[in-house]
Amino acid sequence: MKTGNDHEGKTLWQAVAMGLLAAVFFSVTFVLNRQMSQEAGHWAWSAALRFLMMLPVLALIITLRGQWERFLILWRLSPWGWVVWGTTGCVVFYAALTAACAVSPAWVVAATWPVAIVIGILLGPLIYQGDRGKIPRLSLLFSLIILLGIGLLQIGQFQHGLAGNVTLGLVLVLLSATAHPVGNRKSMMILEHSGLSTDAILRLTLSIVGSLPGLLLLCLWGGLEAGAPASGQLETVALVAAAGLIATPLFYAATDKVNHNPSALAAVEATQTAELVFTLLLEAMLLGISMPDHWGKLGLFLIMLGMILHAKPKRVRRIKRGGVPKMC
Repeated sequence: MKTGNDHEGKTLWQAVAMGLLAAVFFSVTFVLNRQMSQEAGHWAWSAALRFLMMLPVLALIITLRGQWERFLILWRLSPWGWVVWGTTGCVVFYAALTAACAVSPAWVVAATWPVAIVIGILLGPLIYQGDRGKIPRLSLLFSLIILLGIGLLQIGQFQHGLAGNVTLGLVLVLLSATAHPVGNRKSMMILEHSGLSTDAILRLTLSIVGSLPGLLLLCLWGGLEAGAPASGQLETVALVAAAGLIATPLFYAATDKVNHNPSALAAVEATQTAELVFTLLLEAMLLGISMPDHWGKLGLFLIMLGMILHAKPKRVRRIKRGGVPKMC
């Protein structure tokens, strides 16, 4: 007979697997954004067009599913909430990340991105109440291992005389890494309060529609700075949008599976650390970058170790008299 803990463990591993698959497609966006920046494609166009290209496809999916009535009900629950948190989770998150790829190698951005895990954990008490607002100690410890790895990774970049770019890239990634968990968790809370069944496609569409004013401002910025996007940039952004259409709903669905368990949610968010491996390999093949030095390799090892520790369910205590072990 399966216990509740067995079910939790199975659900966690399913969510982790979905998160890892999402990481594969997210890594494509890092590399393609870096490629566009090297070919003089403005980062603001890259950030805005990705979501604008995704929207018609999402609208078609909702039409085929007959979900527009559900969409409107959910939108009316909190229109300003969708604008604020959609802008945070789409515009601020992705614009800052795309700008970071313009000044730093894509694999460095991808390797720094796991700081979002720590930020997500620390934001818990500010966003949630009750048990969900507590900071899971083991998850925080594993996240600190990841942070140490990120620090070691940056040493090599500073030694190569890239201090200015690294510093600016770090600031942009920190901004992006804060906006992402805030936008993601706040949008989940809107849906939780509704009491209605929903899915990742609806949540993503609601977020993008809410972010439209911000996306249009990004288009204006890109137009004033660089003029209209070139055809090559449009084609590359279309590939980024296609990868995003797979990656983002997958990641949303993974976090939805475990959003009531802070430790499991941190584990799913930690799967995005795998992006650095996929990004490093892709960038080496497509853009011919140099491999990280010995400090960077040690940093990569610690980052991956932290991810593995996050993803593995830990049984740290047992109920007295032979009870079922509890997940921490």
